Amino acid sequence: MPKNRTVLIKPFITEKAMEKQNEGIYTFLIDNLCNKMEVKNAVEEMFNVKVSDVRTTKVYHKKKRTRKGTFKATKVMKKATVVLQSGQTIETLNIK
Repeated sequence: MPKNRTVLIKPFITEKAMEKQNEGIYTFLIDNLCNKMEVKNAVEEMFNVKVSDVRTTKVYHKKKRTRKGTFKATKVMKKATVVLQSGQTIETLNIK
């Protein structure tokens, strides 16, 4: 991984993602150029846990209306769903 790039941008906080945290599944927004191995290594290094599976998907742009009545597209993002080994949790992300 290049040193000038951050792999994990921020946790992806939605109702669905919060429900899956009880099962040991966490969702993060990641850099668009990252692959699964870089995400796995970053999560294991940052949170001291063992990752069993990583799934990535792109979230494509949506058109949003501005105040002036014109349309503007949102940014294309990439998110990763990380499955931890059984019995492991990330304590800093457990928001209830």
